[in-house]
Amino acid sequence: MRILLLLILGSLFAVMIGNVDAEETTAPKELAFEIIVNKIEISPARVLEFPDGQIWVSHNSLLSWRIIEPKTKPYQFRGENYFSLNSIPDLLYTINEAEQKLEITAKPNAFSSSVIGGENIPILSQTNPLLGMFFNYDFLEQHTSTSTGIGNEKSKSNQLNGTFEDGIFSRLGVLTTNFFGTRLGQSNHFVRLESTFTHDFISHLSSYRMGDAITNGGSWGRPVRFGGAQWATNFATQPGFISFPSPSIYGETALPSTVDIYINNNFRASKDVPAGPFQIRNLPLVTGQGLVQLTVRDVLGREQVITQPYYVTPSLLKKGLSEFSYEGGSVRNNFGVESNSYGPSFFSLTHRLGFTNSLTGELHSELLKDTQNVGIGSAILIPFTGTLSGSYARSHNSKNLNGSQSTIGFNRQSTFSFGGNLQYLSEHFSQLGQIAGGVFIRRIASAFLGISPFGSDSLAFNVVNQKNWGLPTSQIETINYTFSPLRNLSATIFGSKITGASSSNIYGINLSTYLGNRTSGNISTTHQSGMDQDTTMQIQRSLPEGPGIGYRVLADRGSRERGEASVEAQTTVGNYTAEASRLQEKQNRQNGTNSFRVGANGGLIFLGEGIFASRTVSDSFALAKVDNYKDVTVYKEHQPVGKTNSNGTFLIPKLRPYDINHIGIEQADLPINAQVETLDLEVVPYYRSGVLADFNVKSQKVALIKVILEDGSFLPIGATVILKDQEFPVASNGEAFVTNMDQENKMKANWKEQSCEFEVSVPKDAGPLPVLGPFLCKGVQP
Repeated sequence: MRILLLLILGSLFAVMIGNVDAEETTAPKELAFEIIVNKIEISPARVLEFPDGQIWVSHNSLLSWRIIEPKTKPYQFRGENYFSLNSIPDLLYTINEAEQKLEITAKPNAFSSSVIGGENIPILSQTNPLLGMFFNYDFLEQHTSTSTGIGNEKSKSNQLNGTFEDGIFSRLGVLTTNFFGTRLGQSNHFVRLESTFTHDFISHLSSYRMGDAITNGGSWGRPVRFGGAQWATNFATQPGFISFPSPSIYGETALPSTVDIYINNNFRASKDVPAGPFQIRNLPLVTGQGLVQLTVRDVLGREQVITQPYYVTPSLLKKGLSEFSYEGGSVRNNFGVESNSYGPSFFSLTHRLGFTNSLTGELHSELLKDTQNVGIGSAILIPFTGTLSGSYARSHNSKNLNGSQSTIGFNRQSTFSFGGNLQYLSEHFSQLGQIAGGVFIRRIASAFLGISPFGSDSLAFNVVNQKNWGLPTSQIETINYTFSPLRNLSATIFGSKITGASSSNIYGINLSTYLGNRTSGNISTTHQSGMDQDTTMQIQRSLPEGPGIGYRVLADRGSRERGEASVEAQTTVGNYTAEASRLQEKQNRQNGTNSFRVGANGGLIFLGEGIFASRTVSDSFALAKVDNYKDVTVYKEHQPVGKTNSNGTFLIPKLRPYDINHIGIEQADLPINAQVETLDLEVVPYYRSGVLADFNVKSQKVALIKVILEDGSFLPIGATVILKDQEFPVASNGEAFVTNMDQENKMKANWKEQSCEFEVSVPKDAGPLPVLGPFLCKGVQP
């Protein structure tokens, strides 16, 4: 019995020993290697080596190398998942034990895909707007003298016209009001044009307007002026946002690379991509048909070229993106004639939705007391061909009459462009903006053809055929050909034919040339059936970005002779014009009209910093502040736009709202004692609002001090002078340039483990760079 028990215990012990040996032989070894992926050194990593020689790496390592994790069962080691490199497709590896390196060679498909240029454009952080007001003015005074040729009789008239705008801006939005006034003889007329409060919802790409605005007519309605409220999409609140579908282009590379992007053979951008498949979105494409070319250059200098044709159109919306406009109020009547003439009340809505990247739908409706209508529309992209669009609407009015309208069109934009549109409206179709008793359209058909095979040369043909209810059909056909026969010379040959109630033919040629220094010349000749040939010659010089002079000289000879000359001066506070003209009959030169006009336009801005004269405030603006330093050059987008005034400020007009604007100052214009934090600022202003660009320039006391030793020699070169724990080197003649000084200063000089102390006083009237001293340094030997 004892023998049997001993045999059983011995067998159990042998099995236990065998299991331990098996575990020892199958357990992996933990090793540390230098990692090289496609000949690129990566940071070292710890791996597992199994007895069969396979190498397993951790989930975190694969993630950092951007290698796709295999769909195999992981091995658990110390709480982390490990995967065999042998189970990863398109990947090979070798081990260099002598150098402790793990070298991995992977094809592009082994790496995770990267996306360059995401769908969402980050919203820029807006610069806090100031609270203030602006006032714009534009005056034009005209003196006219007309000779009748009968007894030297002359008639004279004087007329003064002016438009004015005032606005209040803050973080809440902008409130503006426009006026127009005229004085002719003894009669005066003054009328309010528009009064509107605007608030932009930047993160929602929309704007709210209260007051006077214009409706969104959609694809088939009529835009109408009204007074009321409007909430509508405003893609301009995010300038980098692309609303229409833009194709992505794909590629792959085994090594980190640089991708140069060309659109229609024009370089547009350069992007860095990691190894593996990549996708580039939001390409800066030109609408219409074109070609994208990617030149992929890896770190070893190898190149590959990827090309892809595309067709994009702004008439479509991205998939899932919506665009809307909801407005209600009263229709504006007699705009520009009466200040407060409003008609019937209405409500209108327009909503567009991108169902797919190739299909955008639209719903538009107008509701009035006496008229209601509703319609749908769509735009469909035919790949690499063009856009097909159409709409259908029904209406009903108080006379119980129903009407309808329908449209269909096609548009293709490329080097060979063509398209057309056909619209039918029934006799009783009613819509917003119709005038009672007016002319109602029955049919409009239009077509166009454009060819531009060489870029600068282009041929265009257009035809519009219109039929109104109760009136004969009218048609306009135009054709023009533009080419460049010589460098800096552009020529256009044009012609048109008008048929209908009255018919005529017009044809001619126009030549334009660039003469340099913002100067251009133009000569054109036109012949119209039943009239004399008309020839016009003109030379003009445009205004610069900053202050400067522009001019225009014109001579016209046809059934009448006309001559004009004008000059315009642009300053930092406004524009001023003077113009003289003579119009006379060709057969009787005594009969003619002489006119002389002078004008001025500009703006005033009221801020907490004071009142500033400016050019017309049409966009956003910034107040550059440079402490109290005068005549410091201010830059906008690296172009000089003016100099600071005696208060050290300068108003910069025409900034882009909701976009980055670069504002800078010239360091050479600052005195040597000016302490500058930065010479360049980025501002992102709100719509038609002002921001402060404060460069935080501060004046500091600086001086060139001289220090001598007890024997009368200068403190040696290489010594240091210390003020407020800041060291300043000593140059020749014991001189040291010291900054950040106070009125009274305790200083210390060090030389070869020797030191001394002395006091320096800076006189109040010392100037920007005084020379002070000499000061005696006791106890230091040369």
